[in-house]
Amino acid sequence: MAIGSPFGLEQTVTQGIVSGKGRVIGSGPYDDFIQTDASINPGNSGGPLINMKGEVIGINAAINPSGQGIGFAIPIDLAKNHYPPTGAKGILSPGDAWHEFRDDSGPPKILV
Repeated sequence: MAIGSPFGLEQTVTQGIVSGKGRVIGSGPYDDFIQTDASINPGNSGGPLINMKGEVIGINAAINPSGQGIGFAIPIDLAKNHYPPTGAKGILSPGDAWHEFRDDSGPPKILV
């Protein structure tokens, strides 16, 4: 399940399956993505990817614009190890925390 606010539509939930792990998409040293067919669109970036047990397994981060329905999430262990919680409530700000994953050079497109 992917949660976010795609195209400004708040509190949107989509579902799909994990179709691959350890995907390399040309995003530098953090290339270890979870591939899913849950809809990830602009605005979902930074939202959680959740398994059937209700556990956060990743952070929605990227799509492949040339491949319909192919999305990528940063594994939660990588996210927790690279970005320890910040702020008064221990909350990461997606606009700040995920800027290192941005890549405007071409597919796949990182959504931040």
